[in-house]
Amino acid sequence: MLAGKTPYYVFTMGVVVGAMVALSLAGLITKAFFVRKEAPINKPYLTEGFDFAPLRSSENEWRGPEIGEKIDLTRLKKKDGTNLASVVGQRPIAIVLVNSTCSMCKTSSDEMRYLRQTLANVNIDYYVVSFAPPPQNMDFFKYGDSLGVGAPSFLWDASTGAPPPSVFKMTVPSHLLVNSDGAVICAWPGGNEIKAIRDRMAQQIVADTLVAANTASVLTSKAGANH
Repeated sequence: MLAGKTPYYVFTMGVVVGAMVALSLAGLITKAFFVRKEAPINKPYLTEGFDFAPLRSSENEWRGPEIGEKIDLTRLKKKDGTNLASVVGQRPIAIVLVNSTCSMCKTSSDEMRYLRQTLANVNIDYYVVSFAPPPQNMDFFKYGDSLGVGAPSFLWDASTGAPPPSVFKMTVPSHLLVNSDGAVICAWPGGNEIKAIRDRMAQQIVADTLVAANTASVLTSKAGANH
């Protein structure tokens, strides 16, 4: 078909055809990218969630406690004096760190409600806690109720001494998954003003919790079988 055509003509046609193919491929790739980004995140184990790793960087002093660090649950108390250690079972528990002066905590209350309700379905209890000193926690229990999370509130008993620096400095709101003995299993610092991002954070917390809790159950079962 190209017989008798000049080399320049053949070269020009090649460039035109190549450009058309490149544009078509670019369009398909762009469409696929946006479809992937807009797809709802509803898988139990996320392939796209929220990456907490940068927030847990050692450069951030507010990143929270290290995995394995223990928090004395007996020093977190309800308004009636009941301590957290006395109400937890053998399953890990999730706690959200707040304080009465935290405006982002109010914004993130929808995330807290979602987490409490979702984790309850897998027998993970959820609690609102604060490690802040008394000046930052005036009417803390009233504030905890105002969040509308539907979870009990516990305040660090400052009369028994200061809380661990890692939790005292941790940004609020933040979430921790801790064992019944207070050992930290997972830590997820921070909140976000954008609801779509809060939703992704919450779903990532659920996914991580399921993995951690199921692993803990298997290890506990194996340990019991060996005795």
